[in-house]
Amino acid sequence: MKPAAVCVTGASVLSPLGDSLGALEEGLLAGRRTVGETPDLPGVASSQIADFDATRYATVRGLRLYNRTTRLGIAATKLALVDAGLDGGGVPAEDLGVVTATTFGHLDTLIEYDRGLVTLGLQRTNPALMPLALASAPGAMIALAFGARAFSTTVGDGAASGVNALGLGARLVAEGRARACVVVGAFAPCHELLVSAARAGRLAAPGEFRVADRQSRGMAFGEAAAAMVLERVDEARARGAAARALLHGQASAFAMDSDRARALGRACRSALQTAEVAASELALVSACANGLPDDDRDESEALA
Repeated sequence: MKPAAVCVTGASVLSPLGDSLGALEEGLLAGRRTVGETPDLPGVASSQIADFDATRYATVRGLRLYNRTTRLGIAATKLALVDAGLDGGGVPAEDLGVVTATTFGHLDTLIEYDRGLVTLGLQRTNPALMPLALASAPGAMIALAFGARAFSTTVGDGAASGVNALGLGARLVAEGRARACVVVGAFAPCHELLVSAARAGRLAAPGEFRVADRQSRGMAFGEAAAAMVLERVDEARARGAAARALLHGQASAFAMDSDRARALGRACRSALQTAEVAASELALVSACANGLPDDDRDESEALA
């Protein structure tokens, strides 16, 4: 196996199963289910974090203005930096970068801002919402919250956002663009997104959500955040930090709708080749199955 130049020195997770890696593992092993009926949308399944309060994890100026996705990302970033031993100035601001993975994370703020323009008019709408309504706003606010000055980049590639963000962060660290990089993914669905997906027939009913199953009838939106701190292996060793994981390979491929299974297969093979790992050596596959029959079928074919 090819030696990795980049390692993970800190990790965190916030999910309906808990706010730590241990709680997540325990919930998964116990088979706990968190998908249930959406409170304000009867008949629509979703999974939400109960009693989330970002101030329990981080104290950030202007936090109350940020939407839930941004607050989740800030909390996850704080926990990952603490886990890596880099909280409180462990790395200079100019040597810390952030790569954020999110797709619809700004949508609720954008809708609120546009609604204000339409109903209240230009003079009375809240101007503070305008910059927060940009697609890159959650990532920018996360970087500002922790003074990251090396770079701040947002990756919005749909279901591939998280993996592509991790690959981009690893490349930037390997190239010396930063001594440390936080790769963070966060998502909290807004009411309008749920309504739109439900009307399009893409959401499962409570109790009927299942993935990679012939009886799958739709997906369920859930909210969560996770973050990883990436460093060069030599930099981590120099400061005595333990490596939680090594990053060996990542790949992506473009696909037309009719070619998704083959494109997914190409991406998998390319990542394995880059890492110099045989498929028979894999101990775990973390799939993206979401309950939409076409998506789950394409991914299953690619993995097979």
